[in-house]
Amino acid sequence: MGETSDAEGSQKAQQQPKNCGRKVLDLFLDDLLLYLTILAVLLGAAVGFLLRSYDPEPYTIYVLKFPGEIMLRMLKMLILPLITCSLITEKLVLLKDGVKREKEESDKRKINLP
Repeated sequence: MGETSDAEGSQKAQQQPKNCGRKVLDLFLDDLLLYLTILAVLLGAAVGFLLRSYDPEPYTIYVLKFPGEIMLRMLKMLILPLITCSLITEKLVLLKDGVKREKEESDKRKINLP
C-alpha cells in the first residue's frame, strides 16, 4: 500500500518547481536558433570589419566572396517560385469566394421564383 507506481513517481518529479537556472536554460533553449543566428551575424560583421583593415589580395577577396554569392543566388532562385505560388494561391482563393458568392446568389434567385 505504501508503494508508489512508476507513473505516480514520474508525475511527482514533473511537478517539482524548477530552479531559476533551469528556467533560464529552458528559455534559452526554446529560442536557440534565434540566438545562434544573431551570434553568426555579429561574428560575420566583426570578421568583416577586421579583414577590411588588412589589404587583402584580389584572390583572397574572390575566395571569401564566393560562398556569399552562391547563397544569394540560391535565395533568388527561391524567391520567384514563392511569389508565383503565393499569387496563384491568392487568385484561387478569390475565385473560390467568387464562385461561392455566385452560387449563393443563384440559390436566392431560385427560391424567389414563383
